[in-house]
Amino acid sequence: MAYQLYRNTTLGNSLQESLDELIQSQQITPQLALQVLLQFDKAI
Repeated sequence: MAYQLYRNTTLGNSLQESLDELIQSQQITPQLALQVLLQFDKAI
């Protein structure tokens, strides 16, 4: 899928790493992180 190409960019990787850190520190839920990634896919 096309989104996988963009998620493997520097920006996509940084976003995923940041979201993972926020999930680990319990500042956001995994569901919210998924919504952010889906919005990222739409924007790209």
